[in-house]
Amino acid sequence: MLAFLKSNGVDCVVALPKSSPYAGRYHDAGASTAFVRAARIRRSINPIVWAGFAANLAMGVQSLGSVIENSGADLVHVNMETAVAGPIAAKLRRVPCVVHVRSTSIARPAPVFKAFVAFLSRYSDRVVAISNAVRDLMISGGFPESRIDTIYDPIDVGKFRPRSANEKNILREKIIAPLGVPDGAPILGLIGRMNPIKGQDVFLEGGGDRRKRIQGRAFPAGRRPRRTTPSAHTRPDFANSRPTSEFRIECA
Repeated sequence: MLAFLKSNGVDCVVALPKSSPYAGRYHDAGASTAFVRAARIRRSINPIVWAGFAANLAMGVQSLGSVIENSGADLVHVNMETAVAGPIAAKLRRVPCVVHVRSTSIARPAPVFKAFVAFLSRYSDRVVAISNAVRDLMISGGFPESRIDTIYDPIDVGKFRPRSANEKNILREKIIAPLGVPDGAPILGLIGRMNPIKGQDVFLEGGGDRRKRIQGRAFPAGRRPRRTTPSAHTRPDFANSRPTSEFRIECA
């Protein structure tokens, strides 16, 4: 998108935290970069968490405001709904702001979600939802329907075409065989960021009280996490980027 905008005469400045690994990628796409203080809203009702958030938010609004002023921005696009400093900084500078909302997990806890929707209703000019499910969630929370649009993330569907038998055999030898999975064993895969909200523990625990039993092996795959112990009560991260677990799925 940045390269497209650049080719059409639109100059882009990307504001990101110093810890971001993507600065080089944005620069290669033709955008300028500016490092700012990150202040992301947290799904918590802990007052200590919110005190720390408030301090970061004040500094985030100030640093983003400087970027908006220095760049002469005509529009601010906030790429993640949790980056609430962006809409505030844009509002203070009287610059239109579009916020991308990407998650349904913002619905919990309910008091935070309610306050969040009220905040976006006041500080954003429009919202882009990545799915109709996200759009419906925002509208159910009170966001004006006339100011929200669904724009799906671009996906190359060709990469998900059915594989030939020969391609499947090559992939099995390359990926599955080194993991010690017997030929013919059922395999379930879950690919995604190793994060508590993704619920890999639910994937591994599987099933419930059903009648037909399938046994095999499950492979969540994603980034290296922090925690190592799965729990039914906390949605855990796992010990490495390629964890495996025996699974049992009970199904009707």
